[in-house]
Amino acid sequence: MSQIKICGLKRMEDIEAVNEYRPEYIGFVFANTRRFVSDETAAELKDALDSSIKAVGVFVNEPVEHMAKLVAEGTIDMVQLHGQEDLDYVNQLRAAVKGVPIIKAVRIDASLEVTKEREQEILRENQKLIDEAKALQVDYLLFDAKVKGILGGSGKNFDIAGLPSDEAIGMPYFLAGGIGLHNANELIQLRQPFGIDVSSAVETDGYKDREKIKEIIDAVRKESK
Repeated sequence: MSQIKICGLKRMEDIEAVNEYRPEYIGFVFANTRRFVSDETAAELKDALDSSIKAVGVFVNEPVEHMAKLVAEGTIDMVQLHGQEDLDYVNQLRAAVKGVPIIKAVRIDASLEVTKEREQEILRENQKLIDEAKALQVDYLLFDAKVKGILGGSGKNFDIAGLPSDEAIGMPYFLAGGIGLHNANELIQLRQPFGIDVSSAVETDGYKDREKIKEIIDAVRKESK
Protein backbone atom coordinates (compact mmCIF):
# COMPACT_ATOMS: atom_id res chain seq x y z
CA MET A 1 0.00 0.00 0.00
CA SER A 2 1.32 3.43 -0.94
CA GLN A 3 2.09 5.75 1.94
CA ILE A 4 0.51 9.21 2.17
CA LYS A 5 2.30 12.49 2.84
CA ILE A 6 0.38 15.72 3.44
CA CYS A 7 2.80 18.58 2.85
CA GLY A 8 2.78 22.24 3.81
CA LEU A 9 1.20 22.19 7.28
CA LYS A 10 1.26 25.57 9.03
CA ARG A 11 -1.52 25.70 11.64
CA MET A 12 -2.61 23.77 14.70
CA GLU A 13 -5.86 23.01 12.84
CA ASP A 14 -3.77 21.17 10.23
CA ILE A 15 -2.16 19.06 12.94
CA GLU A 16 -5.54 18.23 14.45
CA ALA A 17 -6.75 17.00 11.06
CA VAL A 18 -3.77 14.74 10.37
CA ASN A 19 -3.82 13.40 13.92
CA GLU A 20 -7.38 12.24 13.27
CA TYR A 21 -6.88 10.80 9.79
CA ARG A 22 -3.28 9.58 10.14
CA PRO A 23 -1.22 9.95 6.98
CA GLU A 24 2.18 8.30 7.39
CA TYR A 25 4.03 11.57 6.79
CA ILE A 26 3.49 15.32 6.95
CA GLY A 27 5.70 18.10 5.63
CA PHE A 28 6.91 21.37 7.13
CA VAL A 29 8.20 23.77 4.45
CA PHE A 30 11.24 25.80 5.52
CA ALA A 31 11.82 27.16 2.00
CA ASN A 32 10.71 30.66 1.00
CA THR A 33 7.21 29.88 -0.27
CA ARG A 34 3.67 30.72 0.88
CA ARG A 35 3.73 27.53 2.97
CA PHE A 36 6.83 28.58 4.93
CA VAL A 37 6.89 27.90 8.65
CA SER A 38 9.40 29.22 11.15
CA ASP A 39 11.45 26.92 13.36
CA GLU A 40 9.39 28.00 16.36
CA THR A 41 6.03 27.31 14.71
CA ALA A 42 7.22 23.96 13.36
CA ALA A 43 8.42 22.92 16.82
CA GLU A 44 5.04 23.78 18.35
CA LEU A 45 3.22 21.85 15.63
CA LYS A 46 5.52 18.84 15.97
CA ASP A 47 4.93 18.74 19.72
CA ALA A 48 1.21 18.32 18.99
CA LEU A 49 1.70 15.80 16.16
CA ASP A 50 0.84 12.16 16.83
CA SER A 51 4.09 10.25 17.33
CA SER A 52 3.13 7.69 14.69
CA ILE A 53 3.31 10.36 11.96
CA LYS A 54 6.74 11.31 10.63
CA ALA A 55 7.51 14.99 10.04
CA VAL A 56 9.52 15.81 6.92
CA GLY A 57 11.39 19.10 6.64
CA VAL A 58 11.38 20.57 3.12
CA PHE A 59 14.43 22.67 2.18
CA VAL A 60 16.08 24.42 -0.77
CA ASN A 61 19.89 24.77 -0.59
CA GLU A 62 19.65 25.09 3.17
CA PRO A 63 22.71 25.29 5.45
CA VAL A 64 23.42 21.81 6.80
CA GLU A 65 23.72 23.19 10.33
CA HIS A 66 20.13 24.42 10.30
CA MET A 67 18.73 21.06 9.22
CA ALA A 68 20.87 19.24 11.78
CA LYS A 69 19.56 21.59 14.49
CA LEU A 70 15.93 20.85 13.57
CA VAL A 71 16.66 17.11 13.65
CA ALA A 72 18.46 17.33 16.99
CA GLU A 73 15.58 19.30 18.52
CA GLY A 74 13.08 16.69 17.32
CA THR A 75 11.22 19.09 15.02
CA ILE A 76 11.72 16.90 11.93
CA ASP A 77 12.26 13.18 11.38
CA MET A 78 13.29 13.29 7.71
CA VAL A 79 14.86 15.77 5.29
CA GLN A 80 13.59 16.60 1.79
CA LEU A 81 15.88 18.47 -0.60
CA HIS A 82 14.63 20.61 -3.51
CA GLY A 83 17.72 22.59 -4.48
CA GLN A 84 21.01 22.10 -6.31
CA GLU A 85 22.55 19.92 -3.63
CA ASP A 86 25.63 17.91 -4.67
CA LEU A 87 27.24 14.76 -3.25
CA ASP A 88 29.57 16.63 -0.90
CA TYR A 89 26.58 18.49 0.52
CA VAL A 90 24.57 15.29 1.00
CA ASN A 91 27.54 13.56 2.63
CA GLN A 92 27.91 16.45 5.08
CA LEU A 93 24.18 16.33 5.77
CA ARG A 94 24.13 12.58 6.31
CA ALA A 95 26.99 12.85 8.80
CA ALA A 96 25.22 15.69 10.61
CA VAL A 97 21.78 14.07 10.90
CA LYS A 98 23.07 10.58 11.76
CA GLY A 99 20.81 8.14 9.96
CA VAL A 100 17.79 10.37 9.37
CA PRO A 101 16.28 9.47 5.96
CA ILE A 102 16.88 11.90 3.09
CA ILE A 103 14.51 12.50 0.16
CA LYS A 104 15.72 14.19 -3.02
CA ALA A 105 13.18 15.89 -5.28
CA VAL A 106 13.47 15.39 -9.04
CA ARG A 107 11.57 17.97 -11.06
CA ILE A 108 9.87 16.58 -14.17
CA ASP A 109 8.92 19.17 -16.80
CA ALA A 110 5.17 19.71 -16.52
CA SER A 111 5.00 21.37 -19.96
CA LEU A 112 6.03 18.24 -21.86
CA GLU A 113 3.37 15.95 -23.28
CA VAL A 114 4.72 12.47 -23.93
CA THR A 115 3.78 11.82 -27.54
CA LYS A 116 4.73 8.67 -29.41
CA GLU A 117 7.28 10.67 -31.39
CA ARG A 118 9.00 12.11 -28.32
CA GLU A 119 8.50 9.29 -25.80
CA GLN A 120 11.99 7.81 -25.97
CA GLU A 121 13.67 11.23 -25.91
CA ILE A 122 11.70 12.31 -22.84
CA LEU A 123 12.32 8.99 -21.08
CA ARG A 124 16.07 9.41 -21.66
CA GLU A 125 16.00 12.99 -20.36
CA ASN A 126 14.12 11.99 -17.23
CA GLN A 127 16.31 8.94 -16.64
CA LYS A 128 19.34 11.26 -16.69
CA LEU A 129 17.74 13.43 -13.99
CA ILE A 130 16.96 10.32 -11.93
CA ASP A 131 20.49 8.94 -12.27
CA GLU A 132 21.94 12.27 -11.13
CA ALA A 133 19.70 12.22 -8.05
CA LYS A 134 20.50 8.56 -7.29
CA ALA A 135 24.21 9.40 -7.41
CA LEU A 136 23.65 11.53 -4.30
CA GLN A 137 23.00 8.27 -2.38
CA VAL A 138 19.77 9.45 -0.80
CA ASP A 139 17.09 7.15 0.64
CA TYR A 140 14.09 8.18 -1.45
CA LEU A 141 13.32 10.17 -4.57
CA LEU A 142 10.31 12.43 -4.99
CA PHE A 143 9.04 13.24 -8.47
CA ASP A 144 7.45 16.68 -8.67
CA ALA A 145 6.26 18.88 -11.52
CA LYS A 146 8.77 21.41 -12.82
CA VAL A 147 6.99 24.73 -13.27
CA LYS A 148 8.99 27.87 -14.05
CA GLY A 149 9.46 30.05 -10.99
CA ILE A 150 7.91 27.54 -8.57
CA LEU A 151 9.96 25.01 -6.60
CA GLY A 152 7.03 22.80 -5.59
CA GLY A 153 3.40 22.74 -4.55
CA SER A 154 2.27 24.26 -7.85
CA GLY A 155 -0.74 21.97 -8.19
CA LYS A 156 0.49 21.04 -11.68
CA ASN A 157 0.85 17.50 -12.99
CA PHE A 158 3.63 16.09 -15.12
CA ASP A 159 2.93 13.41 -17.72
CA ILE A 160 3.43 10.12 -15.86
CA ALA A 161 4.17 8.41 -19.19
CA GLY A 162 7.54 10.20 -19.17
CA LEU A 163 8.63 8.46 -15.98
CA PRO A 164 10.93 5.46 -16.54
CA SER A 165 9.95 2.04 -15.21
CA ASP A 166 10.31 1.19 -11.54
CA GLU A 167 13.17 -1.13 -12.49
CA ALA A 168 14.97 1.75 -14.20
CA ILE A 169 14.32 4.07 -11.24
CA GLY A 170 15.72 1.42 -8.93
CA MET A 171 14.75 2.86 -5.55
CA PRO A 172 11.63 3.86 -3.55
CA TYR A 173 9.98 7.09 -4.56
CA PHE A 174 7.12 9.47 -3.84
CA LEU A 175 4.89 10.91 -6.56
CA ALA A 176 3.99 14.60 -6.21
CA GLY A 177 2.73 17.38 -8.44
CA GLY A 178 -0.99 18.03 -8.65
CA ILE A 179 -2.03 14.81 -6.94
CA GLY A 180 -5.50 14.84 -5.44
CA LEU A 181 -8.75 12.96 -5.13
CA HIS A 182 -9.25 13.10 -8.91
CA ASN A 183 -6.11 11.16 -9.83
CA ALA A 184 -4.38 9.63 -6.79
CA ASN A 185 -5.78 6.11 -7.15
CA GLU A 186 -5.18 6.02 -10.89
CA LEU A 187 -1.52 6.97 -10.38
CA ILE A 188 -1.12 4.39 -7.63
CA GLN A 189 -2.61 1.69 -9.84
CA LEU A 190 -0.30 2.65 -12.70
CA ARG A 191 2.92 2.92 -10.71
CA GLN A 192 2.58 1.60 -7.13
CA PRO A 193 4.90 4.29 -5.70
CA PHE A 194 6.25 4.06 -2.18
CA GLY A 195 4.21 7.16 -1.41
CA ILE A 196 2.15 10.04 -2.74
CA ASP A 197 2.72 13.65 -1.70
CA VAL A 198 -0.35 15.88 -1.55
CA SER A 199 -0.50 19.60 -0.90
CA SER A 200 -2.50 21.98 -3.10
CA ALA A 201 -5.34 19.49 -3.65
CA VAL A 202 -6.19 19.41 0.05
CA GLU A 203 -6.39 23.19 0.38
CA THR A 204 -9.24 25.68 0.18
CA ASP A 205 -8.34 29.36 -0.27
CA GLY A 206 -4.69 28.56 0.46
CA TYR A 207 -5.26 26.68 3.72
CA LYS A 208 -5.38 22.97 4.47
CA ASP A 209 -8.95 21.69 4.42
CA ARG A 210 -9.81 19.04 7.00
CA GLU A 211 -12.52 17.41 4.87
CA LYS A 212 -10.28 17.23 1.80
CA ILE A 213 -7.54 15.60 3.86
CA LYS A 214 -10.04 13.03 5.10
CA GLU A 215 -11.39 12.36 1.61
CA ILE A 216 -8.07 11.63 -0.03
CA ILE A 217 -6.75 9.48 2.81
CA ASP A 218 -10.01 7.48 2.94
CA ALA A 219 -10.05 7.04 -0.84
CA VAL A 220 -6.44 5.90 -1.14
CA ARG A 221 -6.64 3.45 1.75
CA LYS A 222 -9.96 2.02 0.59
CA GLU A 223 -8.59 1.45 -2.91
CA SER A 224 -5.39 -0.09 -1.56
CA LYS A 225 -7.15 -2.73 0.56
